[in-house]
Amino acid sequence: MLLLYRALTVFLVTLGKSLNFVIFCLNSASFRSRLINFVNSKINQKRLSLTSRRSF
Repeated sequence: MLLLYRALTVFLVTLGKSLNFVIFCLNSASFRSRLINFVNSKINQKRLSLTSRRSF
C-alpha cells in the first residue's frame, strides 16, 4: 500500500510541475519569447553542427 501512495505522490508532483510550466507559458509573454528564442538558437546550433560535418 505504501508503494501505491509513493507512486501516486510522484505522479501528482510530476503532473503539478508540468501544469505549472504550461500555465506559466500561457500567462507570460516574456517567458514565451525567451523560450522560443532559446529553442530556435539550439535548433540553429544543431543545423550548423550537422552542416559542418557534411562538408568534410
